[in-house]
Amino acid sequence: MASIPAPTVIRVSFVPGSLSLIWQADKPAGFSYYLVTLLANGKVSKTFKSDLSTYSIQQAFDPTIVYTVYVSVYVNDASVSQSPTYSVITEPPTMAHITYNGPGNLLVKWHFLHQTGVASYIATLDQKGGATRNEPSNTNEAFFKVTLDRDGPYTITVTATDKTGVVLGPPSTGYAPLINKPTMAHITNNGPSDLGVFWQKVDETGVAGYVATLDQKNGATWNEPSDTTDATFKVTLVEGDIYSITVRTTDKTGIILGPPSKSYAPLIAKPTMANVIYNGPNDLALKWEKVTETGIAGYVATLDQKGGTTWNVPSVTTQALFKVTLEENATYTTSVRTTDKTGVVLGPPSSHYAPLLRKPTMAQVIYNIPAQNIGGLKVQWQRISSPEVTGYIATLNEKNGPTWNEPSDTTEVTFPLTLTPRGDYSVSVRAHDKTGIVLGPPSHGLALITEAPSMKLITFDEPTHLSVEWQKISLVTVTGYIASLDEMNGPTYNQPSHTTEATFDVGLKSGPTYNITVRGHDTTGIVLGPASQIYNPIVEKPTATLFQNDTDNVSLEWNNVAGSEGTQISLKADATPTLTNVPTPAEKKTIPFDVTSDTVMTLRAYGQNGVVFGPQTTGLNPITETVALSALNYDGANMTVNWPDFQGPETIDSAHIIVPGQAPINAPAKGPKSFPLTPQEPPATIALRGTSGPILVGPLGTGLMPIYEAPPVVSMVWDQTNFIISWALIPNNVATDYVITLYKDNVADPTQHKPAPPLKIAQATIEANTSYQTQVQGINGLVTGPPSDKVSGPYRSTVTFNMDTQGRLHKETWAGLGTVAYGMDAAGNITSVTPTPVQAQSHIRQVKG
Repeated sequence: MASIPAPTVIRVSFVPGSLSLIWQADKPAGFSYYLVTLLANGKVSKTFKSDLSTYSIQQAFDPTIVYTVYVSVYVNDASVSQSPTYSVITEPPTMAHITYNGPGNLLVKWHFLHQTGVASYIATLDQKGGATRNEPSNTNEAFFKVTLDRDGPYTITVTATDKTGVVLGPPSTGYAPLINKPTMAHITNNGPSDLGVFWQKVDETGVAGYVATLDQKNGATWNEPSDTTDATFKVTLVEGDIYSITVRTTDKTGIILGPPSKSYAPLIAKPTMANVIYNGPNDLALKWEKVTETGIAGYVATLDQKGGTTWNVPSVTTQALFKVTLEENATYTTSVRTTDKTGVVLGPPSSHYAPLLRKPTMAQVIYNIPAQNIGGLKVQWQRISSPEVTGYIATLNEKNGPTWNEPSDTTEVTFPLTLTPRGDYSVSVRAHDKTGIVLGPPSHGLALITEAPSMKLITFDEPTHLSVEWQKISLVTVTGYIASLDEMNGPTYNQPSHTTEATFDVGLKSGPTYNITVRGHDTTGIVLGPASQIYNPIVEKPTATLFQNDTDNVSLEWNNVAGSEGTQISLKADATPTLTNVPTPAEKKTIPFDVTSDTVMTLRAYGQNGVVFGPQTTGLNPITETVALSALNYDGANMTVNWPDFQGPETIDSAHIIVPGQAPINAPAKGPKSFPLTPQEPPATIALRGTSGPILVGPLGTGLMPIYEAPPVVSMVWDQTNFIISWALIPNNVATDYVITLYKDNVADPTQHKPAPPLKIAQATIEANTSYQTQVQGINGLVTGPPSDKVSGPYRSTVTFNMDTQGRLHKETWAGLGTVAYGMDAAGNITSVTPTPVQAQSHIRQVKG
């Protein structure tokens, strides 16, 4: 018999008291029936025969028992195939929440079933007389992307199913979703623990109440149920945190939630009142600080008369105007709240303030540029003797521009502002109460002077002369000036002027800091304009360290004044000085200048872009005298320089010997002067400058070119009649003549000169035991080079021979020269010759031949 396919079960569905099966199966030849087998806890409970492919079991099912079922095919009363076994799901899911969040957003949640065979769920949305939608889910929630029709009606159920999707459990209780959302009326934050929410009633079947929700982003969520149309959250909102408020409808079970109302963000920050200004009839102005909170679109200002009228003025700025004439004997209060763009949300109210009615009298107005660190606009006035007035508000107004307000509990105030030069400003003062916010009517307005003078020159000349010059201010309101000299931690000196200069007869001291400014004033003297830039006089002088006359130039060196921008050099030979500014850090300068004995050099420090000059140093006259060298003698190690005396007219107390490539060599005013010197290649001229003290250096005198070399070769011979002295010329013809000296027993004969070798000196005989030597050195006018080494000539001497015990020569003794000792070996061979002294060896050799 061929194999019979097993039945394919299509559906196993359970509702209380009824289990229904549907399957597909062939009816082969000899078909007898289908057999449905129901098992309870794994044991056969009942079987049911059917000729059809469906069967419904009607009986009670115990929820504590696990039921399974399968279908068999019987042929000739024998089972030939059997379907898989399926677990029966007998429990319905329990609904948790049904929340409609608006178009395309219906969320259904239920509790998990813990029954054998349950693997997933099917949520069903059924519209009566309309479509039915199913949403499978492997979790405990399902999401319908559906927009509900307000006419409905709808029913929502959930059914459990197994992993095959064949088995269906009984459906949950059906619920009708709530579709209509509330419309918010007001959200009013009245401060800590007082957030009121109000909405309109929703007329929809099933609505039994509402749930208002306050949600803090990334924080807590508060829900307030209500059976009316309002709720209060006793929550203190934190500024800076983000909140949202919504309201939903709910049914009597609390399971069904309708869509939320439009979400609103409560306003948390309350405005801070800046001014309550009464300007007179029909002019009560309120100003407050802008509240920088997300969601704020405007404000509502309120004026309330006790026992009388209340006025509200909406505003999208930070001010409001009440066109109300206040009665002096009435009591008023004002406040401000924030509001959003819908007008639904109101923030907490500001503090309440009562207006004032009296005005002060102005005393003085002074404008100082804040960049000078001495304040901005300083305003002073007379005090109002009224117990309600505890302070004042000064108001600065720029025409066609902004307005600034500054409170004060004294009779003066400072605006830390930089005003536009030549700007059109006016200033007034109002009284205020103890809060500093409520302002009475303004004093008479005064026009400001906002342009500062530009400083031209500030010069301090010792001991007590400080002159100040500035540019005129071309404003008709400026009728005069006040120059001020302020010593830090000391006195301040003021000099009025109707011109553009002033002089202070004040002795300035090194150490303190002084500030100099100038400001303009009006004809009344009440309004003072801004001070000029602050300048600091220089009270110290540079220190000159070198004033060198180079005939056509002067070379100067000095020490700058600490903190200065540079040093000004003044060279004056007539009425008009030549001025040269040298910026720091330089402390030396060479200036082309035709120097004369009348030339006067002074120095003074300058600063602040060349406006400020310090005191001038004492004038110095240059040294103009020059002296030519009279002798230059080099001995091979030391140079000796000589010169004639300085004759004046300047006082010269010292000199500088100038050797190129070296620092000047200090020398006395009178020569000679010797100093060690290494020969230079090529030789350079050595000259002299006269000096006076450590600063003054005169012009360079005529110099001399040194001779650094001796004749390289010198010889001396005797031809029985003359000494013949020869030498090699010094290279490069640096010597124009030569000095030859003959020494007899180291005693020099008078020197002889000859421009070129040889030199013959008559000498008929050679005296016995007498040494003859010669020395040559080059000269060139006043310059003498180093001498050559002494060269020995012929020597006449007697000798005594000393023999040893074997009759061999042992020693020779030469009169006037020394001895020669001979060393011998055993065979009598000479092994060494030792002259004593060594220097005598050459002479002895000459004598012995």
